[in-house]
Amino acid sequence: MIGLAPASTASEVIVSSGVIPGTLYAFRVRAMNIFGWGPYSLVTYIQAAHQPAAPLAPTTSIDAATGGVAIAWIAPDASGDPITAFKIEILNKAGNTWFINSSCDGSIALTVTALRCVVPMSDLTAAPFNYVFQDVVIVRVSAANSYPGFGPVSPSSDALTGAAIRVVPVQMAAPTKDSSSTDATVTMNWVALSGTDAGNSAVIAYSLYWDGGDAGLDPATSFIPLVDDLVQTFTVNSVTGGRTYRFVVTSRNIYGYGPNSAVTTLQPHDAPGKTDIPTVALDALDLTQVKISWNAPNDHSAPILHYQILFMKVNGQFVPELTSCDGSLTGLTPLVSGARTCSVPMTTLRTLTALPRDSLIRVKV
Repeated sequence: MIGLAPASTASEVIVSSGVIPGTLYAFRVRAMNIFGWGPYSLVTYIQAAHQPAAPLAPTTSIDAATGGVAIAWIAPDASGDPITAFKIEILNKAGNTWFINSSCDGSIALTVTALRCVVPMSDLTAAPFNYVFQDVVIVRVSAANSYPGFGPVSPSSDALTGAAIRVVPVQMAAPTKDSSSTDATVTMNWVALSGTDAGNSAVIAYSLYWDGGDAGLDPATSFIPLVDDLVQTFTVNSVTGGRTYRFVVTSRNIYGYGPNSAVTTLQPHDAPGKTDIPTVALDALDLTQVKISWNAPNDHSAPILHYQILFMKVNGQFVPELTSCDGSLTGLTPLVSGARTCSVPMTTLRTLTALPRDSLIRVKV
């Protein structure tokens, strides 16, 4: 033993220098009167330690695996006794109360060793935190050892560069039918999301749903999935021309699915098929007229609106005759397109085509 103080009437001695943090020191005392020194007391052991120092400000980031907010910190000076716990506190959105989340239990040895924990994004957007999209999460940390209580708290995490709340994607625009679609095959396209529209989190997949031609299905709950992949187009084969189909599309990121788009309703169809060779003959009711008639081609599930009737000229060029054989929307559509026949005066054709007498009249529709 080393004497710390000479004989004195003082009942307290303060050791203020030469103490090594973490070292266990032994102390004993004795008293002296005019008759001499009395016996020593029992030995008392005291470790040179106190509460840990305040940590530096913790940092926050987005955990790549879970999408939660990862909180990380550096262990402060333990002040002579090993740190056994941390208190990780999260400020609520209102900025008036600090709370502890069970996902960041600083009393667990794994958390103490890792100096890191992750809070689910869903916890931060619910009570008592109530953060909303793009809010920066504010946290602080303090440490404890065997000395009673926690040490001083760290400064708060950075309110500008810290992790911000992310959410599911917004509602997408309704899918659109590609121009390559036919009455047997439908290709649907949609616009990708990014940035804030994607909830500030990369889109993992787009999901296209349809009713399969069943008008009784509810778009919100009963539509049938067609694809769930990181694509912006999908082709549905073997649809029925003229039948009504409905489609919606949605997207998902690590936090889940966004809302369904508005419904796209369509009927598969295509341009008409090739018309058969028309019939060209003298009009039985007027032999000075040439009658052209033809059969309706495959309409590919959409009503035929009009026809174009072309006559070959002497130079091989095909031209219309719009006085008697105009099958356009603005011409004699009901008479020509509806009946699929028209008659042209022979004299008109001779002038139009400049063909020699007895030449064959050639027509295509």
